[in-house]
Amino acid sequence: MSRSNNSINPVNFILISLVSTIIIILINPTNAFAVNNNYSPVISPANVTTYLSNPTGGTAYRFSLHDDASPPHTMDSPSVIDTPGVVVGGTTYKYSAVSHSVDSNGLLRTNLSVSNDLINWHFVRTLLTGSDMPRIVRVSGSTWLLLTHELWTVTTGSGASACPCQIAYELFYDDSDLINGTIRSTWTAPQFSSSNIDGTPSVYNASLAMSGGNYVVNGQYGFHEYDGTRDINAVTTITGLFHPSISPTSSPSVATNYNSVITTAGSAGNIGQRDTLQTTTARYNLQEGNSTSANNFADWGIYLYTFGDSNSYPTGTGTATKLSISTPHSSTSFGNPSISVVTRPSGTGHALFVGYEVFLQGAGDPSEAGSLVYYYNVP
Repeated sequence: MSRSNNSINPVNFILISLVSTIIIILINPTNAFAVNNNYSPVISPANVTTYLSNPTGGTAYRFSLHDDASPPHTMDSPSVIDTPGVVVGGTTYKYSAVSHSVDSNGLLRTNLSVSNDLINWHFVRTLLTGSDMPRIVRVSGSTWLLLTHELWTVTTGSGASACPCQIAYELFYDDSDLINGTIRSTWTAPQFSSSNIDGTPSVYNASLAMSGGNYVVNGQYGFHEYDGTRDINAVTTITGLFHPSISPTSSPSVATNYNSVITTAGSAGNIGQRDTLQTTTARYNLQEGNSTSANNFADWGIYLYTFGDSNSYPTGTGTATKLSISTPHSSTSFGNPSISVVTRPSGTGHALFVGYEVFLQGAGDPSEAGSLVYYYNVP
């Protein structure tokens, strides 16, 4: 399913003399690469909880996030990375974000936006249709960018996004490819769920490797699958992703022990999207979960899972607690967590960027419903 050849391109990558060393590191399945924050900030566990629970205490925040398109798109489930120096319309930007919106026909779209302050976003283009819940990371050891997302069957009659839903992976060679919407290779994972609903992908690690003279991506990923009763989490290791002539190897399995920990913490219903934070002292998952057996959007919450081992994916050896998230109007229903560490908008240092969806059914005021984003300046 690869759309183009990705044979060795020394312009984009590290010196060939270093490749053998890199491969030894990158194929280690237990190496906890934090690809959504290549820099691990110095944040105490107490402050992690504080930052994730207090959006308006941050350096800046915004409820009901939209881009500047005309008409504006919602920016649901945003995933943010540093892309310093990208130029759009003659303006240089520091950050890029992928997020999704839905049009009047029900068609889901993964959009690309850029920003200099993490709060105001300029729309660049729609990258994919029939696509949502995007996550973008920089592949360790390269300039490559990996985008993973839900891919829905598009019903031609109405334009709506409909089942089946699978997880797809897209490759950009560099920031310029991303801005221009140039997808170099793509792969759609085989259906795992018998109900034909695989969704909400996340990246635990993604690293450059070499296979038969071609660069590929080896990594581990999370997603949810519908087990006939509710959404539960699953994990997979994929090797050889984006090889131009050989299909990648994938080994998906249900994350049984991890699901059990989240259920015990209070999620009796769906266990869906997640994102990962690596600090200097611990590794965390921000995990959404529904507290009731029915998928009531008033009952979604965010659980903080602290890893209990050195694996990059959650094995269930850790602990989880439900976050008590405070907003000015006391909203109670949160989902679609997103977290990344980027450079600060101004000055030196880093920023912890966080995104949640405030569901209307649990919003304390309609003005708080939609995509909530904020950031804290961190060391």
